[in-house]
Amino acid sequence: MRCKQGDLAIVTKTENNDIFHVLGSVVTCLRAAKYKDEDVWVVDMPNPFNDGRPVAFPDAHLTPIRPQSPFAEDEMLQILGLPNETVPAYVRRH
Repeated sequence: MRCKQGDLAIVTKTENNDIFHVLGSVVTCLRAAKYKDEDVWVVDMPNPFNDGRPVAFPDAHLTPIRPQSPFAEDEMLQILGLPNETVPAYVRRH
């Protein structure tokens, strides 16, 4: 599982079109559980459609927010690599 108990996480995916408005929400992972053989996290977001009881998201639908080690590489640098050269924003090339 990517998240750990107590982590803050961002909801990055939902397969339920009725709750697409939760995308981007920051939640706290309260406890791990199983639902239909899937690892889920019960989070601190009350479910307005279910008497305000907590809601659960699959671990794969959450991205944890936690400090990285000083040696961690930025995710975009891993995808794109380092730039070939740095040009200040105020310099125009013709």
